[in-house]
Amino acid sequence: MGKVWAKKISSTSPRPLESVFVDNFIEVGFCVQSRAFAHAHLTPKNRAEIDRIVKRIRPYHGILLLEDVWPSPDANPSVTLLLKHCEPDRSILDMSTASGIPLLQVFLIVRHLLLWARAVVVYPLCNTNVYSSATYPKPLKRYISLFSQQFGSSFHLANALAQFDPPCTLGEYLNSRQPLADQQNKAKVIVALLRHQLIMQVILCQWFESRLVLVLIACKRPCERFMTSIAAT
Repeated sequence: MGKVWAKKISSTSPRPLESVFVDNFIEVGFCVQSRAFAHAHLTPKNRAEIDRIVKRIRPYHGILLLEDVWPSPDANPSVTLLLKHCEPDRSILDMSTASGIPLLQVFLIVRHLLLWARAVVVYPLCNTNVYSSATYPKPLKRYISLFSQQFGSSFHLANALAQFDPPCTLGEYLNSRQPLADQQNKAKVIVALLRHQLIMQVILCQWFESRLVLVLIACKRPCERFMTSIAAT
């Protein structure tokens, strides 16, 4: 079994999800972390990929604008209105409610922003979100000057990234015991790090194979009949 795991992990396949079968019957799936992180940073290339992403978006998701840009005066009024209510800590449903734009139309605007690489889909920022330094290699030199321009020459990008290795929650990073001004500045740092994909959210997912459930039920029923016959005697 160990040799099979090692072979799967060391393979050159770009797929983040791999699976093996125990006794050619029970499927065991696992995620290769390095591939998953690299895969998460791939920018969609065409409309088909964008449409697949949009179909998976739910109202509780949010969007993060990659730049502080404002549409031109001749832009669609609905886009301008939505951007006024677009905040990293708001869900798509919240933005729809606040702006008065129907939810379906908001999804169409989100698709437009994704297609033109103006935004990415995220979970709305909250204190329980867990973030980690992104493992996808990026040259930090090009970002040091950008962050220094935004947060001052005393800002150290490496120190900021070190706060998320090991991963920590947003609440731990903001630290409610610090002055409010410092917390607000740290919130801006979080947004900037997410925009440049220097940190990423860590999400724990658990799932069960339906086939395993069916096998357990099939094995349980004879036992129930056997116990019933014993009780009857």
